[in-house]
Amino acid sequence: MTIGFAGLNDRQIIELLLGLLLPHRQSQRLAQACLEEFGSLNSFLAASEEELMRVGFSPHLIFYI
Repeated sequence: MTIGFAGLNDRQIIELLLGLLLPHRQSQRLAQACLEEFGSLNSFLAASEEELMRVGFSPHLIFYI
């Protein structure tokens, strides 16, 4: 049994982060869009504000991420 983030894939980690700020369905869709656009958690975390907005992030959401 794996504990912590090591037991989750990149989409699940992104969804978990977004789920702190968004309703579940919205965080699921946005997490999937992020993974399709950026390809990995590391690329998502390194994305610029402009790149995040292109995927559907609001300035408010970017501030908290």
